[in-house]
Amino acid sequence: MDKLLRRVRMVEGQVARRNKRREVGRAIEAKRTRMQEAKHKEATKHLKDARIARAEDWKLGAIAPRRDLNTDPFGNYWGSLSVSRARLTVAITSEERRARSAWCGGPKFLCLKVGDRVVVTEGSFKGKIGVVDELDREYMVVGLKDSLRVSHGRPDPATRPGCLLC
Repeated sequence: MDKLLRRVRMVEGQVARRNKRREVGRAIEAKRTRMQEAKHKEATKHLKDARIARAEDWKLGAIAPRRDLNTDPFGNYWGSLSVSRARLTVAITSEERRARSAWCGGPKFLCLKVGDRVVVTEGSFKGKIGVVDELDREYMVVGLKDSLRVSHGRPDPATRPGCLLC
């Protein structure tokens, strides 16, 4: 009887591990699909805008505007990628929002606010102490002020670090 119970427990564990692998695979595939859709939408928009600009330039001829000198509303020069397309920030799911903010009360009862002192515990900026400058509840991302200190005395990098709430 003990052999039978042990075998049943072993098979149940195998099934649980298999289901977990499948669920992780589904989540990765869903994220990949969302990223590809966002990338396609952005690229389609840029192609449409370029097509309209090209037609306008052809109609205007010599008095066409110098688009290479102008910038778009985001400060990008003509022909350059927008920040959203380069970083490809797509909206995250509510499940990802909960996972990113689980340690600090969840997305509804977030225990952080602008002005709090925090220490980065993971990533390339591990050990840095800073003040929360901005808090993005849509992506659950924290931006830290430029005046960061390192607990072990290394000089601050020139880049502005940010950390995920995870």
